[in-house]
Amino acid sequence: MTGNVPCERGGRGVSWWQIPYPMKNSIVTLVRPALLALGCVLAAVSLSAADKPLPPLPLQATFETSAPGDHGGPFCVKLTNTSERTLKVAALVRYSVVTHPSAKSKTVPAQKIAPGKMLTIDDLAVEDKVTLTADGFEPLVLKVPPGKE
Repeated sequence: MTGNVPCERGGRGVSWWQIPYPMKNSIVTLVRPALLALGCVLAAVSLSAADKPLPPLPLQATFETSAPGDHGGPFCVKLTNTSERTLKVAALVRYSVVTHPSAKSKTVPAQKIAPGKMLTIDDLAVEDKVTLTADGFEPLVLKVPPGKE
C-alpha cells in the first residue's frame, strides 16, 4: 500500500493528504466560530453583572465590653439592622491571637435580624476580625479596635 486508501466501491482511492484542508476539519471549521461567539456572549454577561456593585450591608455596629467567653475575649459587637426588611446574616470570627490547641476562627450560623433588632457576637478580643455576609449585599468586615481596653 503506497498511501492510497481504497474506496468502498472498489478502485483506486484518494490519499488523505489529497483531501482539501477545509474538508479534513469541517467540524472544527463549523464549531470554532460558534464557540468564539459563545465566549463573547458569556464575557459580556459576566461584565454586565460585575458592573452592578452590591449595596453595603445595612448593619450598624457598636463594640462594647462584656464578660469573657470560652476564647477569653472581653468584648462583643452589637449589630443593629437599619434596613426595612429582615436580614439573614452569617458571621465568621477570625481570632487575632491563636494558641495551638484552639481554633483559628469560629463560624456564627446564619441568623435572622428583624428591622431595628440587634444581634450580639461576643467573646471577641482586640484586633479580632468579624466578617458578616448576607445574600444580595457586600460583605462587611469589622475589626475590634485596639482602643477598647
